[in-house]
Amino acid sequence: RGGLGAEVALTLGGIERAQALIMTHGAEVPNSAGLGGGWPGATVRQQLGRNAIKDGLRTEGTWESFGPKPGLMTITNKDVFDVSWQGGGGWGDPLERDIAAIEQDVADNVVSPEAARSIYGVVVENSKADLNASKQLRTQMLKARVGQFKTDPSNFCKSEPVAAISEALLVARDERGIHIVTKAGYILASGTTRWRNGAVAVTRDQPPAGHRILLHEQLAITTYYCPATGTLLAVDIHERGQGPVDDVLIEPSSLLAIQNEISRKFEPAH
Repeated sequence: RGGLGAEVALTLGGIERAQALIMTHGAEVPNSAGLGGGWPGATVRQQLGRNAIKDGLRTEGTWESFGPKPGLMTITNKDVFDVSWQGGGGWGDPLERDIAAIEQDVADNVVSPEAARSIYGVVVENSKADLNASKQLRTQMLKARVGQFKTDPSNFCKSEPVAAISEALLVARDERGIHIVTKAGYILASGTTRWRNGAVAVTRDQPPAGHRILLHEQLAITTYYCPATGTLLAVDIHERGQGPVDDVLIEPSSLLAIQNEISRKFEPAH
């Protein structure tokens, strides 16, 4: 559901000092996007600890964090360069991840108890997930996503989906036409794949801290939720003051034709 990359700490060996050229991609915008409601991976974090090694042992030192291109600098064998690289993008809403899997992630030190609570809505205490507390927390988080939004009962499609443009965005058809719907059947758009206008959108300058994503000052992040359930549909990073561009623009009827062709090709022979 969006994660951290490897963390590495380096120092010099065999020489006392050297010139280091530090240039990094992915420090102010994630390198990997999420799918089906998944969050992007974490951005790169890099810092230098001056005098962080004494007599061959790690000490507190004085630490400085860097942007993506700090450039040329002198480092010594008493300094430590620490970097955590970008993680992979996530798949699906974090609140839908299996609670037992999150419990194991915490046990494996892959996810902190704080991140388990704030990102995945799972309460882990004494290495065990509290199922009732987690279900209650997830319900609260889902409701908070949509706030006071009121859904229209007529804005649902009761027909079974016949195609999909992502795990969270489906195509359904009824007597009113062809629609882009959520898994709950809530209609986001009809006759077009411009579904974002029908979702609950929340735009921030920076993501919540638990995601370890630090955006450039000219960027913003928008999360889209199903108005009926609060399920996360997509996460977009875009320029501040400008909405994201619709990434899938296909005639819904074309989607049905493609789906029918795929189904025909894979029908079992009689």
